[in-house]
Amino acid sequence: MRKPSGDVQKTLLIAYYLEKYDGITPFSVGDLSKGFQLARESVPQNINDKINMNIGKGHLMEAKTKKDNKKAWLVTNSGEQFVENGLKRK
Repeated sequence: MRKPSGDVQKTLLIAYYLEKYDGITPFSVGDLSKGFQLARESVPQNINDKINMNIGKGHLMEAKTKKDNKKAWLVTNSGEQFVENGLKRK
């Protein structure tokens, strides 16, 4: 797998990990923040911006249900494929 280039890809990788290995779905900004800390990565200044950039790429989507009365998100199928393909488009 390639090394993630920047906070947008790191956000996607942490979201993927939260869903795939920690069973956290949907996930919130707080979950992502904890994920960055556990990965020993600095938390981006504006995680919401990184989420929105991933939504624009089709890698994340807003969940229909909220989590703790806050917005929550899911990794899309194309987001999973992007991660599983080593951060490269097919």
